[in-house]
Amino acid sequence: MARSRRASSSSSRRAPAAAPRRQAAPPARPAQSTAVAPPPAQTAVAHPPAPSQGPGLFGQMAATAGGVAVGSAVGHTIGHGLTSMFGGGSSSSNEQPAPAQQAAPVQQSSYDQATNQSFQQQAPNACEVDAKAFAQCMTSNNNDVGACQWYLDMLKHCQLGSFAFYVSLLTAYTTMPFAQLVIGPPGSGKTTYCQGMQQFMTALGRQVVVVNLDPANDGLPYNCQIDIAELITLQDTMESLNLGPNGGMIYCVDYLADNLEWLTERLAEYPDAYFVFDCPGQVELYTHHASFRRVVETLVKRDFRFTAVNLIDAHHCTDAAKFISVLMLSLKAMLWLELPHVNVLSKIDLVQSYGNLDFNLEYYTEVQDLSYLLECLNRGSFTKKYQKFNAAMCELIEDFSLVSFHTLCIEDKKSVAKVLSVIDKANGCVFGGLEMGNNKIMEVSVKAEFQQGVLEVQDQYIDYPELYRSFREEADSQGPAPGGNTQFP
Repeated sequence: MARSRRASSSSSRRAPAAAPRRQAAPPARPAQSTAVAPPPAQTAVAHPPAPSQGPGLFGQMAATAGGVAVGSAVGHTIGHGLTSMFGGGSSSSNEQPAPAQQAAPVQQSSYDQATNQSFQQQAPNACEVDAKAFAQCMTSNNNDVGACQWYLDMLKHCQLGSFAFYVSLLTAYTTMPFAQLVIGPPGSGKTTYCQGMQQFMTALGRQVVVVNLDPANDGLPYNCQIDIAELITLQDTMESLNLGPNGGMIYCVDYLADNLEWLTERLAEYPDAYFVFDCPGQVELYTHHASFRRVVETLVKRDFRFTAVNLIDAHHCTDAAKFISVLMLSLKAMLWLELPHVNVLSKIDLVQSYGNLDFNLEYYTEVQDLSYLLECLNRGSFTKKYQKFNAAMCELIEDFSLVSFHTLCIEDKKSVAKVLSVIDKANGCVFGGLEMGNNKIMEVSVKAEFQQGVLEVQDQYIDYPELYRSFREEADSQGPAPGGNTQFP
């Protein structure tokens, strides 16, 4: 089978490009005031007013646009650069024309070419050298702009090139694709989550592309635009290599990591889409396997803004030992993948059918003092033998203090909106690259934060499910409210 033959890793890897270097130093500039002939004798003219220390109106607008449009540290960096360009380096309209002997030297064209080239490679501080040279000239010539006109021209030229650089950087950042990496143990509801999230975001006006990375998932309930089955399947791998399910799954992920060109080319077919990756259920892929991490790192380097959505079945909350286990699993996945991470207790509407909770639901979502959980854990004779081990694991989880959970009922639109708002804040979707549907999701998410708290979730699905169900049936029987929405979620 040609598809399942392991590709050579060396063929799929390319040598990193050489690090950009600063261009050669520009040709010698005119000497300072000691070597510059004084300007022609003329009547005394007042020196131009000192430039303002703060950015002007355009500078403030540029800083605001750069920070708000992107909504992150990168955006504020861009805004700072735009501020520096609009806020300094401009000459007054009252300044005298430069003397003829101060014209730029012939080598200016080569310097211009080097400057334009450098701005495609250098950091946002590329004009710092020209700014310092102009400041030194002004200091040496008693703030005589005419004597330093050449340095001023070079600074202006640098700033014009830098403006194009910042605009291209801002455009590239706001077009980076957003993505959810849906992970979790087997049976946690990953495929159902992808189906529900695709329907929900499509209703909001987003172009959603679901990517199936599970080679064993051949019965997809959602509209799958990119499927790993086009590259390799688990069944073919097991038959041709005589492997079991787990070994075959590991081989398929290794094969994907060695043939990432296929995945990147398929993703490039949807430049404006929001991606949802449906991942396999083998937890070792997210905790210590290198190939899956290599796939994620490659996409991150291609400017994908991921949020790892870790789904955990809510029934684990009914057993203290299972809950500590999923806490350790979630913590290890967070540390291994190194992505913005959202942990979700899925199937929260079914948790009551598995038994009563020892504590309120908020205790499990906030992962509060785990010493109370140890008391429940040490009730049995078997677990008492491992009291110190259990205490050490709880202490480790509390020391990192990274794990917390959100609740999800995929059939409840308020619950889905709440989770999506958290994911959008994690990967920056609510701040950059906004599209038509995101204005609506912002309104929904803000309302959900006040309406769908943990206490309400406990009342709706744990304490009073029958009461809520009767209210829902009554509201559905009455039809839509005057505003067009149902009276009960």
